Amino acid sequence: MLNKSIVYWLAGVSLLFLQGTAWGAVFCVDPSGGGTHTDLQAALDAAEANAEDDTIKVVQGTYTGNFTYASDLGHDLVLEGGYDAGCVSRKINPANTVLQGAGDGGVLELDETSGGSLTIDGFTVKNGGGIHYGGGIYAKSKASVGPAGDITIRITFL
Repeated sequence: MLNKSIVYWLAGVSLLFLQGTAWGAVFCVDPSGGGTHTDLQAALDAAEANAEDDTIKVVQGTYTGNFTYASDLGHDLVLEGGYDAGCVSRKINPANTVLQGAGDGGVLELDETSGGSLTIDGFTVKNGGGIHYGGGIYAKSKASVGPAGDITIRITFL
């Protein structure tokens, strides 16, 4: 009887520690339809709205547009390129996953205003243009209270 009581007590204590924990979502951007999204901006919008730490895995290919993420929720965002169809495996070669701007603004703008961390890894960014934040990647993390999050941009030279 004592052993069952200990097990129930441990289970209850474990639930207390897990209460309020934000589990991160993982999105797969696959234009062929094998992921959670076929469009990168749609995945960024979903991550922006879901109030969790998020990872967006992007299938190899070229994605054209001016991609934006702006959050004031304080959650982390990891954006990774180089995945095979369905985001099952990853081959890190930035030349295989390209974010291509239209020459009229930043290609990728990430703005976290409540201290969340931002990570960008495995992309080639090209054909941006603009005078406001430049034409490539703009990433900002700040916090009005407490420390700002880390910003990590992994660069591979080919």
